[in-house]
Amino acid sequence: MASYTSFNNQIIHYNTQFQNRNIILNQPVNIRYSNVLAIAGGCSIESGIWQADLELSMLKQFLTAGNPLIKFNKPVFLAKFENNFQLNDNNSILISFSGNTKGNSDITEYMQKYKVDAGYIRTMLNGKLRFNLFLNNIFGTDNENWIMNINNIIVYQRKIPDSRGLSFSVTYRFNSTRSKYRGASASNELDRLAKLRK
Repeated sequence: MASYTSFNNQIIHYNTQFQNRNIILNQPVNIRYSNVLAIAGGCSIESGIWQADLELSMLKQFLTAGNPLIKFNKPVFLAKFENNFQLNDNNSILISFSGNTKGNSDITEYMQKYKVDAGYIRTMLNGKLRFNLFLNNIFGTDNENWIMNINNIIVYQRKIPDSRGLSFSVTYRFNSTRSKYRGASASNELDRLAKLRK
């Protein structure tokens, strides 16, 4: 999938100095024009007990703003790699990797980050009873770091969310029926790119 979007008089929020005083004002400003190129692609792999879904995306914007003028054109690359190892009919292991490179979204420069999750699923009683064990953000690397540098004002944020953890659940299905839907869900990479810009 690919898209190229042109914005005319786009509204963004950035920081300015208020009346030459020691006050920072965050206000909406119209940008004369900016363009965004978004590309996303993916594939599915299956070999023996291994099944995988790979999605790659890129967001490249063309935006100039501020006084003095600064270009915010560094592309952001995103990747998502989900692996499922079906050991047998009742046991499977899941390993997921996702992350993005350093780059611009609007006037913000996001730092690179990645996340690794893993899980184990055990089913019994013809699939009615299911045990789920998941490890989220195993290495504690899913942090939010960004810099906003405009109008000679620099704002830096480092946020460490409490997302690292272990979860266990047990599910039992009463009178479960198989879904007739056989299709695959569409890639959500462009949606993720759009959210990154907000």
